[in-house]
Amino acid sequence: MKREEQRRYQRHPKKIEYSSENAQREARRAAELRMLDRISRILIAGLRSRDAQATPHLAVALAGGAFVVHGNTDRQVTDQQRAGAHQFLDKARRGDTPDAVPDDDKRRFSKDARKLHAFLTGQYQEPLDEEWQRNFAKALKTQISWGTLTPRGPQSQRDTANSGGSVHGEMNLLGHLTAEHMRPERQASSSTSASPAGTTQVYLGGFKKPCRACRWVIDAVNETVGAEYGFEIVAPATHTNYYAHWMPPGWLKESRYKNVFDRVKKKAEDAGQKFDGNKPSGRGDRRSSTEKAYESESDYEAAR
Repeated sequence: MKREEQRRYQRHPKKIEYSSENAQREARRAAELRMLDRISRILIAGLRSRDAQATPHLAVALAGGAFVVHGNTDRQVTDQQRAGAHQFLDKARRGDTPDAVPDDDKRRFSKDARKLHAFLTGQYQEPLDEEWQRNFAKALKTQISWGTLTPRGPQSQRDTANSGGSVHGEMNLLGHLTAEHMRPERQASSSTSASPAGTTQVYLGGFKKPCRACRWVIDAVNETVGAEYGFEIVAPATHTNYYAHWMPPGWLKESRYKNVFDRVKKKAEDAGQKFDGNKPSGRGDRRSSTEKAYESESDYEAAR
């Protein structure tokens, strides 16, 4: 980052009016979630610098002290694409914007890179002394953990291949996070309080907001095993589109998640969609042309 760009940062003073439920929900997005969205945008820009046809989505979460990343199953992430993602993240840590970033994306990437650099170098006017900030800063100095990009289990793989469908990145990552927080030791430590204040919030960000079907699964997890084990998956609001090629992840078909899957099917039926066995049926339903996570007006901006 150039010397003249090394400014102190402050919260953006602009006040925004929100008119819809989705917009109000986005207005309350936690700083953790905004940071995950930012990291996913930087990584996917790096993927596309090596292959314009790279996966259309990356989901990101902090787990086990590292950022875990999952893409959609219909487009595998190659080693070359990952190398591009790591290169772009390295540059963003320094506040730099690679020349390979397309002109249309340069403003957004530069903004994300400035914020990431400021986060790591302490250029904020307010001290970054919360536990999540220390955890994120430490994870940003380690290697990204790329999760498996195929559904678990041979039947799930055949279902996906035969249908031409795709398991979305946040669904595979959700399985990872859900299993992690259902471990017996997690239950023992979190079951002492049934109040909202005693619930562990687990943040799941991404390049795009969850589609309507993914949001059904996230909500079903929170309403069932999340409530039982004392955790809540916090993800962006849905962009409301439903895709006919959407496939449920393999983990959702495991017996211990039967209540979750039953609730997902009920949500689908209430929305006019159906499942044929374990596969969704019916036509896609596009209601929104905006799938990307909102740009944060309430986040830190360069002081003017």
